[in-house]
Amino acid sequence: MIAVLILAHHSPDLLGRLVKRLESYGAQCFIHIDAKVDIAPFRAACSASSPIFVKPRKRVIWGGFSLVAATLSLLSAAISDTRFTHFVLISGDSYPIKPREQFRQLVMRPFEQLEHRVIPSTSPMYKRITETYFPETFVHFAPDEAGNSAAQPRVSKTTLMQVKRIHKMKQQGFPWRYAKGGQWWSLTAETARHCMDVIGREPELMKWFAYSAVPDEALFQTILENFGLFRIGAGMPVYTVWDGTAHPLEFSDPDHFEKLKRAANPFARKFSLKNGAQLLDLLDHWMDT
Repeated sequence: MIAVLILAHHSPDLLGRLVKRLESYGAQCFIHIDAKVDIAPFRAACSASSPIFVKPRKRVIWGGFSLVAATLSLLSAAISDTRFTHFVLISGDSYPIKPREQFRQLVMRPFEQLEHRVIPSTSPMYKRITETYFPETFVHFAPDEAGNSAAQPRVSKTTLMQVKRIHKMKQQGFPWRYAKGGQWWSLTAETARHCMDVIGREPELMKWFAYSAVPDEALFQTILENFGLFRIGAGMPVYTVWDGTAHPLEFSDPDHFEKLKRAANPFARKFSLKNGAQLLDLLDHWMDT
């Protein structure tokens, strides 16, 4: 059985449609709603389905450890259920792009599916782990009430003391191989439980990632790289197209239909009911026939 872990913060109607589709495929959905938004519209949109909304909810800031914390809330809620053979992490603006049986075959393969590459210490990207000293963002400013990380250059005395301790730790060098990839993944139950075990018994590792940039794209990759032998047999389970900006292309044009059908992934991202309802209708019709 598949557990789908969903990080959502907008588009409740799309989330409701996503959950309905996944439940028709025999999956159980676990949902984390960003604590900055009202959860009521999301519960209402999913009222005809049976997802599990997890607690505690985190105030999620892009690029910060709060994304990891929200992911761990999802995984912690699902991990003890021995019925689950696979755990898939996706965003609430993702959607399946394969019919039921093909979807299940792609997700339930006997290996891990995630992007993974080791970052050499000479790479500028290595500074994400070695030269980031402030929590919750790689921009060295505290977030304002709206979660904008660069809005207010204020740092408390307590935060400065924390930074001083983290700076001292980081002067010693990162003691593991640093690996990264995309945020979304599919893990077998054995590997997911092993990751949670490592997270529980390696507080130093977690401290490094709590004070790092974009840790959601590196924590699980680094665990798989350093703590055991794992078979990574495919990349991310989510098909994404980057169009030269910091955000992925939104699939909204019906002309995207054939491209999505040809993709090798069980999911794609990102979608919008406002702009892409016709495309989603095409996908649903194809997946149901």
